[in-house]
Amino acid sequence: MAYQKRGNPFKKGNTYMFYYQLKDGPMKYRCGFPTKTSAKKAMKLLQSKIDAGYYAPDFKISVADYSCNWYEDRCKPDITYNTARTYENALYNYMIPFFGKRKLHTLNRSVIISLYDNVCKKSPNVARIVKTLMNSIVEAAIEDKHLLNNPARKIKLTVLPHKPVKVNLSEEQISKFLQASIGSSLELEVHLAYGLGVRKGELLGMKFSDVDYTTGTIHIQRTLDRDNYSPEEYELRKAERSLTKAEKKVKTASSNRFVKAPAIILEMIQEREQQCEHNRAMYGGRYNEGGYICCTKFGNPRSRNSHWVVFKRLLAEAGLPDIAWHKLRSINASHLYARGIGTKVIKEELGHASQEMTHGRYINTGPLEMAAVECVADFLFSSSVQESAS
Repeated sequence: MAYQKRGNPFKKGNTYMFYYQLKDGPMKYRCGFPTKTSAKKAMKLLQSKIDAGYYAPDFKISVADYSCNWYEDRCKPDITYNTARTYENALYNYMIPFFGKRKLHTLNRSVIISLYDNVCKKSPNVARIVKTLMNSIVEAAIEDKHLLNNPARKIKLTVLPHKPVKVNLSEEQISKFLQASIGSSLELEVHLAYGLGVRKGELLGMKFSDVDYTTGTIHIQRTLDRDNYSPEEYELRKAERSLTKAEKKVKTASSNRFVKAPAIILEMIQEREQQCEHNRAMYGGRYNEGGYICCTKFGNPRSRNSHWVVFKRLLAEAGLPDIAWHKLRSINASHLYARGIGTKVIKEELGHASQEMTHGRYINTGPLEMAAVECVADFLFSSSVQESAS
C-alpha cells in the first residue's frame, strides 16, 4: 500500500496532528486540527485519496519549475501578446524570485499569503495578476496529482481599493469626437470601440461573418494579436520586420459573447463590406480573404498600433484631452451606467467575468443618478452624430 500510517493522531500544543508517508517519499504531516476526531477523519480521507491515486506528487519538482512549464506549455499558446507580457512580468519578476527553490509539494496557504502580501507592497495591480496565475497553477498541480487540495482557495488580497475611474470624455465630448472621426480611416473603428465597448484585440479580430444583420448582433469570439515570441526571438523578428499576427481565443469564457449593435454601426459595417468587395475585385489574387472588418485595402488585418497616429490627431483636432484607446471602453461603461443601465448588463456587454471588475475598474461612480433600464443602443449616439453619419 502506498500509504503508511504512523500511529493515531496526537496532540501537540492546543491542536492535533498526524504523520503520513507516501511510498518512496519523505515523511509528511498535517496539523492544526481542533479535535482528535477531526484529525482522524482527515487522516482517513487522505488515505483513501492516496490509495485511489489522486495524490502522487513528484517530490523533486520545484514551484518555480512547475510554474514555468505550466505557463509555457498550457497558458502561453492560448493568450494574446499583451496578456503574455503581463503574465511574464508577474511570473518571472515576482513569483519565481519569491519561491526560489521551494518544492511544489511543500506549497501551503501561509506561503501563498506571504507571496500576495509581498507583491501587494510593491504593486497592487501586479498582485491581482499574481493571484490569477497562482490559482491556475495550483489547479493544474491538483489535476497533475502534485497537490491534494487548493491552498490558494479563497485567499483575499490585502490591497487598497481601486482608484475611482475618471471619465476623460463626457457624453458631449465623445459626441464631438465621433463627429470628428466621420470621413477618416478610423470612422468605423472608433464607433465600434466606443459603441460596443470591445477590447482592441477583439476589434481587430472581428469578421464580417460574425455580424448577424437579422438580430442586429455581433459575435465576439476571437482576438487578433502578435504571435507570442521569446524576448530574443521578438527582437530578432522586429529587426527583420517579420512579426506575424495570430488569432487567439477571447480572454475569458465570459468574453465570448453576442453584443447588440446600433443600426448606425451595422450600416457602417455594410459600407465597409462593400468597400472590401470593391478592393477584392481590384486587387484579385493579392487580396487577403480573411474576412476581417478592420483591414487594409489588401484585406490584411491591421496591427495593434496602426490606429495610433490618426487617433491622436482626431483628439487634437477636436480639442479633447489625450486618452488611450482602451479608455473608450471604460467611457462606454460609465456612460451606460449614467443612463441607468445595470452593472450586470454592462458586465455582459464588456465580457467581464465579474461585476466587481466592471464596477470597480471601469465605471465612474461619481454623481450618477440611476434611471429606468432602457435599450443599450438607444443612447449610444446623439442625434447630431446620427445626422452627420447619414
